[in-house]
Amino acid sequence: MAEADDDQQTVPKVITCLSSLLQRVAESNDKRRLFQSQKMLLITSVLVSAQFMDDICYINAYYAKVGSISTEEMNILEVDFLFGLGFQLNTGGVKS
Repeated sequence: MAEADDDQQTVPKVITCLSSLLQRVAESNDKRRLFQSQKMLLITSVLVSAQFMDDICYINAYYAKVGSISTEEMNILEVDFLFGLGFQLNTGGVKS
């Protein structure tokens, strides 16, 4: 029962973090993005948000499969996303 409560609390936190990260990416002046579509940006931001907010999460290969891309490409997109944010994932609106 406690695990279900934890999951119910984690999902809103991930969504809040996701929203904040997407806003920061949109405001970024970094033009070196490898994101060829909004779908790739969304799947990458979901992956990063979920991994940041919860220790128990799916591996990159799962997100790659969901996004219909290779695991290698998913890993590259994740690294590019993190560098684009300067590895600053903390958001003011999300509290643990």
